[in-house]
This record gives sequence, C-alpha cells and structure tokens, in this order.
Amino acid sequence: MADFCHAGNSLAAIIHHLFGVHLEKGFQGQELAWAKRPLPSNALGYAALDAIAHFDAYFSLSEFHSLFQEIKTLMSKERIMTSRRAAKKQPLPLAIFDFPLHHSG
Repeated sequence: MADFCHAGNSLAAIIHHLFGVHLEKGFQGQELAWAKRPLPSNALGYAALDAIAHFDAYFSLSEFHSLFQEIKTLMSKERIMTSRRAAKKQPLPLAIFDFPLHHSG
C-alpha cells in the first residue's frame, strides 16, 4: 500500500492496485456505442462492471481512510505522551506499539 500514490488516478489503475485485476475499458470514449438503444449486451456488461468497480474501490479506500485516521490519532497521542515523558525524563515503555490498528464499532 505504500506505493499507492504512484498507482495512477484512473479507475482501472486504482482497481488494479487494490485488487490485482485488469479492468477492461473497451467502451470508454465510444460515445456512438452508448447512443444505441437498446444498449448492446457487451456495453451493459461494461457498465455493470464499471459500477461494481467504483463501489468496491470506494469501500476499500474508505476502510484504508479509517485505518489511516486511527493511526494518525494514535501517533498524535503518542507524540503528546512522549513529549510529556521527555519533560519528566521518563523512559518510553516498550509497549507503545501494542495497540489495535482497527477500530471496531
């Protein structure tokens, strides 16, 4: 996940980075194909897969966001505790890394 910033910002790049799946974007930019009614079955399949991919990416990224927020909070609290200990010249306990990374709630 550390290399996520270099994954690219297209849906296909994000899906590939998160799930290792190649998202076929064959109908992207084909306005005439979307103008036909009824839509061809391969266009319907593309649209359905695109919607599912957006949904999966959203929920996966929201889980990462929650995790990052929790880590940020814990790091902030530890920074405050560390500065207080330093002011009192107390040693840092070894158990500072013994904290849950996922908030259940």
